[in-house]
Amino acid sequence: MDPSAEGSAPPMSNTTTPPHMASQRLPLDRVMLASQQASDRPRPSLDRQQIFDATLACLNDQGYDGTTIRRIAGELGCAVGSIYRYFRDKRDLLVELGDRELSAVERAHAAGAPIDATIAMYRRAADENSVLYRLMFWLAASDPNAADPPMPRSIAAIIAGWAQTLGDRDRAERMWAQLHGSIMLGKPLPGAAEAASEPEPARRRLPALRVGEAGKATPAESPIDADELRRVPA
Repeated sequence: MDPSAEGSAPPMSNTTTPPHMASQRLPLDRVMLASQQASDRPRPSLDRQQIFDATLACLNDQGYDGTTIRRIAGELGCAVGSIYRYFRDKRDLLVELGDRELSAVERAHAAGAPIDATIAMYRRAADENSVLYRLMFWLAASDPNAADPPMPRSIAAIIAGWAQTLGDRDRAERMWAQLHGSIMLGKPLPGAAEAASEPEPARRRLPALRVGEAGKATPAESPIDADELRRVPA
């Protein structure tokens, strides 16, 4: 008797997956995990330089608070996780960005460039990235592991290099302080290059005074002689 005549369901077709196809399937959770890991990997074209450039542009346009990892990722068109594969957090990224902007000064000095040339490079880098330059010192000051006094790593290295070349740490620090002050005030630094390259005995200027010693200076301590003082217009 025909089974279909009594309303019975027709026999089901054999849908068993061949063994060779079953072995190619992955559990759903493994497929999702592999997809997530793939999306978190940096794009082949994404590198630290691109992240630095996007961060600097964002910092100049949006300021510190507006510069977020998510915004930077949006500028690059990548996943947020792609940036975290290169940097621990926003602070780590900004610290390394500051070092990058002044690393050319370090390399030039290490290669034997004159101090006046490195001063010009330093000033140009600071003026072109004024927001980042000022931020570098705040990041150093807010670092609980920073040296005392807190100083950005690249700038401390530049001062140390100048001190080694000049053979005088105090003189190198005074030279940097004058340069840094002119940058922060937006003022030119007249004679900075000449002062750096000129031998100390030949420099004709009043000696630097320390705090509390302003009243102790005497005319004999000044490298300006009496005849030159008389030539100064009234």
